[in-house]
Order: sequence, then structure tokens, then C-alpha cells
Amino acid sequence: LGDTSLPNKLPKVAISKPSETAKYILKWIRGAKRVHGLTIDYVGPWNERNEGEEYNRILRKVIGESEFGNVTTVLNRIVHYPGTTDEPDKQGCSQYEWNTSDGSRWVDEEGSIFDGLSSRCLARCTNRQYISGCHTSIYQWHLISSFYDYFNWPRCGVMVANRPWSEEYEVTSPLWALAHTTQFNPIGWRYAAHGQGVSMLDKGGSMVTRISEDLKDFSIVMEKMQSDSSRCARGSNPVSKGFDENIKIVLRGSFLKAITKGNKSLQVWKSNLTSGDELGENPDDEQLFNRASESLKITNFGDDHSISIILRPNELVTITTLTSGSKGDENISSTRKPFPIPFFQTFDDETDGQAARYWYDQDGAFEIQKNPYSISNQNKDTKDKVLRQVVPQWPIIWTNPWAGPTTYFGPMEFFSRMNLQVSIDILLEDHAKVWFGPYGDGVDEAMIIVDSKSGMWEFGPQKGDGVDFALHTWHTLSFIMCEDKQVVSLDGKLISSINLHASKPWYLKFKMSKYVYMAFNNLRLDHIPDKPTLSYHSYAEFLK
Repeated sequence: LGDTSLPNKLPKVAISKPSETAKYILKWIRGAKRVHGLTIDYVGPWNERNEGEEYNRILRKVIGESEFGNVTTVLNRIVHYPGTTDEPDKQGCSQYEWNTSDGSRWVDEEGSIFDGLSSRCLARCTNRQYISGCHTSIYQWHLISSFYDYFNWPRCGVMVANRPWSEEYEVTSPLWALAHTTQFNPIGWRYAAHGQGVSMLDKGGSMVTRISEDLKDFSIVMEKMQSDSSRCARGSNPVSKGFDENIKIVLRGSFLKAITKGNKSLQVWKSNLTSGDELGENPDDEQLFNRASESLKITNFGDDHSISIILRPNELVTITTLTSGSKGDENISSTRKPFPIPFFQTFDDETDGQAARYWYDQDGAFEIQKNPYSISNQNKDTKDKVLRQVVPQWPIIWTNPWAGPTTYFGPMEFFSRMNLQVSIDILLEDHAKVWFGPYGDGVDEAMIIVDSKSGMWEFGPQKGDGVDFALHTWHTLSFIMCEDKQVVSLDGKLISSINLHASKPWYLKFKMSKYVYMAFNNLRLDHIPDKPTLSYHSYAEFLK
């Protein structure tokens, strides 16, 4: 596997200064090598927009004259979500060298969600993008979905692993659609010629054949996806139908020799990708990536060295000389486990320079660091590690104005009926407005907002002043979430309480108004033993 870097989006100011931007990319490559030991094999322009030949030319020159000139290839513009057509390339792709490596024949992004509709999209595109567009490589966005379900594009990897406290993972049907190609076509194999193993099928669908460099092995992938049930989120989705078809394949030349000289049989793998089209609907696992109990031996071939197979709508079949295919044991690793409560996080057992366990940044950069603050009178300063926001200035943005540094914690499965108390230690190195608390449909009003400079605070409809949030000092911000009552305090002193009916699930969100250094420590989530009497006086006593 190679490392490829394509900027997702570049701000206009960067494109208006191509030389500076190219030098920035070079610095990034150097940093990846020096800090993380990564060798970047390919770089190129933004994958979603053509930045112009001038930038590409300068980038190619800057990289070529650097120490990475023989290591990192600068790609041409790569096509973005082209979709497919039902018309084979008129020249049969013979106009290209078979091993072009400049990106001109690659697809920079093809995506999926966790359902059967996406698996059928990928089955169609993986085959037909070569037949009609001569595309020899597809980047799948993305492989493993490891972010929480409340973010955009949830569960859109071919695997889902976003509950690390339970070591839980899920293999989705799009993975098996890709496996029909990826498990049986190693890097370096070549495509057969159009009309000789690469073609559209007579009754809808397609066939693509690849053969090893030494001509000793080959794989044939056939699909019969219906366009109305294999719609991709982007790209061309042609109107085409597929019907039951008895497909006859006659083996000649190198394909026949691979069988006869190698005394090999053909393995058959089959998927029926039929399912509903609604979001999240998947084919049953029993329908996916099944190996035929008997292989096809030469004695099973016809007198003309042919094999026949019936292909039906929404079916995907691989016929191969390779015996290495495997489905593994489980599509779901374990029983779903809830987030563990009580939960206490000091960051002391986590890795320096990495993201914190169960936190997910959206803006800014929060990372584990050894405590950079001098030991003072406060015992909290003796902690070894903290979670620190380390971006000190507002970034050059490429889209709508961003919020300040923002990070999230936990899945959206905390409920106010659980009577939870949440607390965290916060230290600011410069003044900023801070948001912290539960976030989700109907509960975000229970976030506390504190302005460290003015001492002003907001909590739902309540507002006030007089909060002491001194800089370079650890402060404990805590709140209690009950279903009909919410209370917030700072350093053990009650700020306010509100009566918000909060029945829906929530998660934790932290945000700042400015890019300044700050740190977290000692996050705690716990059940309160009994619903307290939430008057001002009794709550203060409760906190003590």
C-alpha cells in the first residue's frame, strides 16, 4: 500500500499563491517523514477541484528538486466520482500504457455507506469504470468508519469500528462487494483486452478479467447490477436493466494454459447483493461472498474448453485460479456494549502527541502532552499528562467560517434519566469564551457558557456574571443532568439550575471562541446515587 496525499480542499488564498503552497506541501512531506516515519509516495492537487496546470507544474518542480524527487510522484488531476456508462471505451483502452502511474487513469474517490445500495454501486463501478473509462485504480472513501454516528457521513466505511471501549467492529456488505476484486487481483496484474475477457454482457451487467504478470493465474469478475437499485451518491448512474443470463466463457491462449499447464481448477465465489434500498438495509450475511463447494476442473469444461454460469440480477461472481480467498469468521465481533459508567480519565496512561481516548476533534488540535504547567499550590498541577489544545492561531479556512477549537466526547447514548454527574478540570492560558456540556437534540440548552475575561455566564435561559475563571489556574466545571432538572457549578460553587425536559440521548461537546492554549484533566462521568433536592443551598451541600 502506498501513501497518497490529496488536499481535500485548499483555500482560495493558497491557490492564488501556487509557489508558497507548493513549498508548504514539501514541508508537510518532510514533517511526515521526520516526525512520523511516513514516506509519501504520491501527492497531487485537490481531489475535488481542478486547481489548474500552473499549480501542478510548480508543485512538480518543487518536489522534483527536493530530496524527495525520486521518492514522491506528483500526480496529474485525478477524476472524481465519474460513475459509469454502459458503453465500452471505443479504443478498448489500447491508447494507454498498461501501467500508467501519473494518476490520469485513477479514480480519486468512490464511496459507500453501510448498506446494500452502496454494495451494488461499488460492484457496478469497480467493473464498469475500467470497461467504459479505462480507470485502473479506485480509492475507496473510506475503509474504516471510526468516528461517532452523530457526525456527517456516519458509518460510511466498508468496516465500522467506532465503539473502542467494547472492541466492537462490523463488516458491512460493501466490503464483500470489493472483496470479489481485491482478494483475487494482486497489484501488478494486467487487464485482458476488450472483447477478450473485458466486456458488457448481452443482457445487462459486465465482465472484467485480469491476469498475472507470469500468465499463470487469472480472475474473472462478473456483475449484473440494476441501475435503479445500484444508485451511487455521486457520478453517472445510467439507466440499464439486467436479466437472467447463461454466460459461456471459452478459455484460449494464456487462460487455457494457466489451467492445463498448472493443472489448476477454478474457484467460484458468489454474492447475491439483493436487499432493500433504504439507508442501512443490507443483504443477509448468508448471501455474501460464498465459495462454491466444488471447484471447476478441466474435466468439467466443454469440448471447446468453455465453462458456463448462470448470472441473475444483483449477483456478483468471481471465477479464479487463486485459492487464497477467505471470508473470515465474524461480521460482527461481539455483543454491543454500552459506554462504561462510572468513567474516569486522567490521560496519564495515554500516548504523547496523540488524540485522547474517546475524544474526537472537529476544529483545533487537542493532543496528549506531558503537563507543561509549573507545580503550584494546587495539587491538580502534579498530574503527569493533560489533554491540551495546541493550535494558537486562527487557521486559513477553506469553507464557511469555522467555530473555534471544538472537540466531542463519547457516543450519543447518555440519557438524562440516568442521573449523570459530569465534571472536568480546565486550564486556560489566555482569555476565551468556553462552552461545555451535553449536546444533542433538545438538550444543548444545558451547555454552560463561561467568559473567562468578563466573568459572564449563560446556562439555558439563565445569565449572570461574577464567575472567577482566572488564567493559568485549574478550574473544575461540573454539571448534573436529570430528566427534568439540570445544575451546573464551578469549583464547587453553584452557578445556576434550569428545568429542561431532556429525554433524548446526548454526548459531550467542548468549544472555545478563540484559538488559545488550554488543557483538560480529570474527566469524570458517574451516576449520582439519588436525585438530589436541587435547591441552591442543598446542592452546594451535595457538592461538598
